[in-house]
Amino acid sequence: MIGKRIKKLRTTKELTQAELAKHLEVTTSSVGMYESGTRNPSYEVMVKLANFFNVSVDYLLGKSPFKNAQEEQYSIMIAAIKAVIHREDTHDLFWDTAMELLHSTSHIYTPNTLLYLSHILDKLKRPVTAVEYYDLCLFVSNGFKWPTDYQGPVIVKIKNEEIPILLDYWKIEKVTLDESTSRITYIETNSQISSECKGSNDSDKTTLNKSKITEPNHTDTYRLSQIPVVGVIRAGEPLFAQQNIISYEYLPEQLTKSGEYFGLKVTGDSMNLSRINDGDIVIVRQQPTVENGEIAVVLVNGEDATIKKFYCSESTVTLLPNSTNQDHQPRFIDLAETEVKVLGKVIKVIVNL
Repeated sequence: MIGKRIKKLRTTKELTQAELAKHLEVTTSSVGMYESGTRNPSYEVMVKLANFFNVSVDYLLGKSPFKNAQEEQYSIMIAAIKAVIHREDTHDLFWDTAMELLHSTSHIYTPNTLLYLSHILDKLKRPVTAVEYYDLCLFVSNGFKWPTDYQGPVIVKIKNEEIPILLDYWKIEKVTLDESTSRITYIETNSQISSECKGSNDSDKTTLNKSKITEPNHTDTYRLSQIPVVGVIRAGEPLFAQQNIISYEYLPEQLTKSGEYFGLKVTGDSMNLSRINDGDIVIVRQQPTVENGEIAVVLVNGEDATIKKFYCSESTVTLLPNSTNQDHQPRFIDLAETEVKVLGKVIKVIVNL
């Protein structure tokens, strides 16, 4: 197996045995013996071969059907999502999830990405490219797990369901994609953090580009970060007090590199005109200040945390509801008399259906 794979890799690169030997710092006859199976390369030479051909040592040894981690990732994810889409007992879950995400009122995707994903879904009965299947993985699934040594099912997580998919790993169609081939792009709306509010200091002053559209690094995109969701935040308690954590949400790691995040379950209708409704979950980036007009999670003088539009002057904070319910009125807080603590900025709403 080792000899056949070395020879195949060499001839694919159109190298002579002498050229490969020069790179490996061995003799030409040694390469000949590796390929014929009369001598096995040392571990040091195996590592050199793996690095030179961009393959894993396990692939050279015949322990893996995939040349490297990237080919393994793309091939397994694409094979698994194909099975989910076309399997009778999971077909409806896939489509329901895709439609829900596509028509959600809050998105982390650019409008062009949503149009592109809609086009893929529309043509699923016709040929779909490997890149398009991969992008459907990123869009619909929020987790993949596959076993070591290629024994057992792949687990595909969609919503809160874990779907086991049995695959013949040695017969999976091998897919090698360039990391830049995915057409999914994310919106990251950052703003200059206000430093006007009482308690801010120079170390908090950070300027970021507004409405920056980022091209994700897809080595990281398929990985997901676990975000704790709390039902309530009380003054004097740790933010993630264990008794307050009610569930977890998952976001692409690409979007959570820039800070710490948490989720908060919404209670009440004080922000329903901002499409934040009772039972929804807001995803919050932790930061001590926000810019005027942004939606923040705020603690006021020992009360439970509240979600409101935040405005701050030198001496006053205004917490502004945005609601069809006229019972919710603006709250004006004198900073000389009342402590106000910003816990973070709301960046995403997960709608409760």
